[in-house]
Amino acid sequence: MGYLLYVVCLSGTLAVFSWELKWLADETIRSKEADGVGASAPISWQAMYDQLATAYPSARILRIAAPRGESWAALGVVSFGARDIRVVTLSPYTGEIAGQQTTFGLVSFLRIFHKQLYLVPGIFGFHGTLVVGALSFLLLVSALTGVLSIKRWWRAFVTLRTGRSRRLLVSDFHRLLGVWPLALTFIFSLTGVWYLAENILIDQKVLSEDVPATRIDGAAFSSRPVSLYPIDLDHAAEIVRAAFPEMSPAHLVLPARHGDPLVFTGQADAFMVRDRANRVEVDPYSGAVIGIRKAGELGLLDRWIETADPVHFGTFGGLATRIVWLIGGIMISGAILFGLYSAWLRLQQTRNAGKGHWLIPYLAIFPTVLVLVLAMVGTALFGGFQVKPGLSGLHAVPLGSHTIGPWKATVELLGALGEPSSRLVVDFGGSHPNISKARAQLITETGESRDIVLGRRFGFLEGYVSLQPDMCAPTCSIVLQLSDYRGGRHQVQFDIPADGSADPVGVPRPDLPAALEIGFIGVSLALIILPLFGWIKLERRMRA
Repeated sequence: MGYLLYVVCLSGTLAVFSWELKWLADETIRSKEADGVGASAPISWQAMYDQLATAYPSARILRIAAPRGESWAALGVVSFGARDIRVVTLSPYTGEIAGQQTTFGLVSFLRIFHKQLYLVPGIFGFHGTLVVGALSFLLLVSALTGVLSIKRWWRAFVTLRTGRSRRLLVSDFHRLLGVWPLALTFIFSLTGVWYLAENILIDQKVLSEDVPATRIDGAAFSSRPVSLYPIDLDHAAEIVRAAFPEMSPAHLVLPARHGDPLVFTGQADAFMVRDRANRVEVDPYSGAVIGIRKAGELGLLDRWIETADPVHFGTFGGLATRIVWLIGGIMISGAILFGLYSAWLRLQQTRNAGKGHWLIPYLAIFPTVLVLVLAMVGTALFGGFQVKPGLSGLHAVPLGSHTIGPWKATVELLGALGEPSSRLVVDFGGSHPNISKARAQLITETGESRDIVLGRRFGFLEGYVSLQPDMCAPTCSIVLQLSDYRGGRHQVQFDIPADGSADPVGVPRPDLPAALEIGFIGVSLALIILPLFGWIKLERRMRA
């Protein structure tokens, strides 16, 4: 099981500088204007939103992130549906879009692999954090027993006996690499145990994975006009600065559904917390501040939840602490490998004396191999699951412009080529409908009807419709019903073309990761997997 511990430690070590590796590999995430080329000042939140909305009119804009530094691009996250979420890089000075990829890349690979070994509940039925958290107990026990089993363990800081037996030298390397980062070992293991507890508490609904947004209730909307107009995002940012002057907004989360606020998050005066610990929620139409969360005023448990990540990854002290965390992680990973080799040498001596059985190591290593195989399967399926729309391409089928009571909207079907399920999008343009309920039905030529569950999003409606072969022969239609807060009900019906692809509008495919980024992923996998083959080779040599 120690080998799995090596895998988790090494992937976490690489994840500490995952964004920097991404920056080296992908030129689209670099900001050339940092060298004085182009505009002299960063563009605003509203300008970035407008650029994304213009480039991706069919997509839902989820959030925008300010640049991580002067030489970094800004990021936008847009959604074409549950199976196609893309990360868009754009110049923070000109707004020019430099690239757009799926969410699978070097950063997500290293962080998800470290967090849960790509053991995704949707594929395997359980969350990999349960496995990684259990390994944190193993790391904690290994550190404690290592200290307790060595007399005057502090001598291991400088002890390296050469010129004697190989087993003694390997053992000294194991101890040397283990004691230097001992404090970090306890930090990593204890925070890892916390992540296990946190996952269990989230699963039991005791904690929520994300900070729940303050909802704007229906009573507030019932007194507003039938058409709403969102406030300017730069004006919203000014409201945030006035309400919470100490916070520097770094992220903007757009409303996910009707009634959600605009959420600005960032760092303030509280030490060692995530950006999301500080947040200001703004009504997207009136501009009223409906919630302020300050890290310095959080209770003990909530404060620890926001502190665990900066402590675990060493981000609280900037570059200096992250370098220390990197070196410590490398040393711990090396100590584990030397510990495995030392254990093999000890077992070899035992077996040479006629004790033990050659089958025992193979039985012991089976759970490790099984977990790693499942991790590789999860990486392929979950990573491929996100990349698939980019490989197959997307198409949008316009269904025309329609008047629905007091509103005007354009309707389209958006989906991956060759797949029967499509996303129905009802876009109301610059105004947002103030509706209390939305319902849609698919009606076939034979009169059969199927309900389409519609979600009320920021500015439009969306739902999923499954068009099976020959369902629309020769035609079928969609009936859309909207209810406003004043009791009015409005309905419109429109046809879907028989072939389901009349006048398709091209939607740009996401870019594949840069070759160097794929290379970094390959090198990471090699560092994770190759030592296992060395271990198996040693076992085969012992058996022979």
